[in-house]
Amino acid sequence: MASQTSEEALQRVDKSEFVVMATRTHNASVSGALTNLFGGTPSIEGQPAFVTDWQTVQESHAGLLGHWTGEVRRTDEVHRVNLVKVSQLRRNRRGTVGGLQRYHRDLRKSVDGTYGPEALALVGLDSPPKRRFVAVREQLREVVTRMRNPELASQKPAPRAGLPSLDFEQLASALETQIQALEALDEEIRRMRKVVDESLAEKRRVLKAHRRIYVNVAGIQERYYRLVGLDDLADRIRSADPPRRSEPQTETPEETPPPSPPPSSTA
Repeated sequence: MASQTSEEALQRVDKSEFVVMATRTHNASVSGALTNLFGGTPSIEGQPAFVTDWQTVQESHAGLLGHWTGEVRRTDEVHRVNLVKVSQLRRNRRGTVGGLQRYHRDLRKSVDGTYGPEALALVGLDSPPKRRFVAVREQLREVVTRMRNPELASQKPAPRAGLPSLDFEQLASALETQIQALEALDEEIRRMRKVVDESLAEKRRVLKAHRRIYVNVAGIQERYYRLVGLDDLADRIRSADPPRRSEPQTETPEETPPPSPPPSSTA
């Protein structure tokens, strides 16, 4: 996933700008030639002849194509910005999960050092931290629940000589705050995934509409140029037709789990 303008959008902008520039550059001379060629439209039933304003017609073609080219730029940028936001949120989540894994390992060392390894299972710390995001969250939710178990005070061993008791309620509250931060990131990532899907759908809609406008405007202008004998210019506009390209099915970055934590020194 790149944060720069997509190759598809660059091709559309490049080729569209050529048609717009050619239309406006040659508008006056082509309009004069078309007026001479067609003359006034013959009158019907005594009505006055109608003279086509070829300059306005061609400017409207250039304006229409220019508008949809701007829409290609806009929707491409919006979608790329959304992808960057999702990537940043995922990086933040990886950092949060890494912090929770370190906290988990530190808690294991503290409980083991204070009460001995037999106390680890009582507070759900008898296993090293998990690797997957959901597993880390659920594992630590269990730790919070067990630390707040009213029966823990009577079940836990006495602290080792010279060591104070751990305040499990305080530890559980600190851990719960970190879990809530992870849950908030998960929720924001889910929301942004929907936003990314919507911006991708809008981008594809605009690309489809732009191609329809481009092909027909370029085709009309090509025929005007051939009518007035500008075959070289007509050939260049015709050759600028962008190829039809299929969009990828997804443009969201793949999920990358954090690396496995190092082995704990406690059982």
